[in-house]
Amino acid sequence: MVRAVAGLGLNLFGENKVQEAKAKIPLCPGNLRWHMIGHLQTNKCGDAVRFFEMIQSVESVELAAEINKRAGQAAKTMPILLEVNIAGEASKFGYPPDRLLKELEQINALKRIEIQGLMTIAPWTTGPLFGSAPRCSVRVRSQKKQRRPRTRHEFSVHAPIALPGRTL
Repeated sequence: MVRAVAGLGLNLFGENKVQEAKAKIPLCPGNLRWHMIGHLQTNKCGDAVRFFEMIQSVESVELAAEINKRAGQAAKTMPILLEVNIAGEASKFGYPPDRLLKELEQINALKRIEIQGLMTIAPWTTGPLFGSAPRCSVRVRSQKKQRRPRTRHEFSVHAPIALPGRTL
């Protein structure tokens, strides 16, 4: 499937499991780019740093520190997105917005990671097709706009990416 889609010109792919990426990526054309989009455990960070060019699901200082350590061992800088659980759903991973702000300075101090922005997943709804996604999207953009001056000046973070919605 990946080869067929790549044949149509797409070159950026997401994978939500490190084990699947380890098996899949070496079999794919070398010009493809891969992002880790699923929950990442600290014991899988070494492989994640090796196989992916970005990790979109960083949800704690501990995880960021392990990515930083593994990126240092690989002599590379790892771009990341901080996952924010904007809706406060117990079934989803991610930072509660208030905890993210408390830990942002610590994460930003890590030399081998580069914060590129925020990622969130809109709540599941049985209502109209995109019923809650736009509301969540507005909340993410609002959070980002409110925080941008603070993050850029107080924490020296340039975060150009905000990814609200579901990753397919």
